[in-house]
Amino acid sequence: MNDLTIKSTSSLESSEEFLKINKNHGAIHGQVQKIFYRDKDTRQFVIYIPSLGITGYGGTIKKADEMVKFSINDFFGYLLNLSIKNMEEELQELGWKKNQIHHKEYSKTVVSIDGELKNFNAVGDNVKMEALNV
Repeated sequence: MNDLTIKSTSSLESSEEFLKINKNHGAIHGQVQKIFYRDKDTRQFVIYIPSLGITGYGGTIKKADEMVKFSINDFFGYLLNLSIKNMEEELQELGWKKNQIHHKEYSKTVVSIDGELKNFNAVGDNVKMEALNV
């Protein structure tokens, strides 16, 4: 079992989150949701990937995007170096659930953004969300 497909249907948007993990080729590809905003206090741009627990920030959107992509690549490298069992445990800690019928598929626990949005320190409470291909 060297290939894993991880899927998530998020209540954040109708778009589906998924990751395809191929340990033989050392590759992870997929799509996740990103939330981005400008912090009221620091004026930094913040990008947050809830399903991976990853955040990046910077003085420009480009810098924040570079930081979050670096963090995603670093996290994926970490996952690929784990055994399948340990990788599954890491994903479960992030809320992913293994599909009992299709053992290579995982689903993400539904995340409610309504409560979380109130906790963002966004300028003008302006928080945007879009899909990010990884």
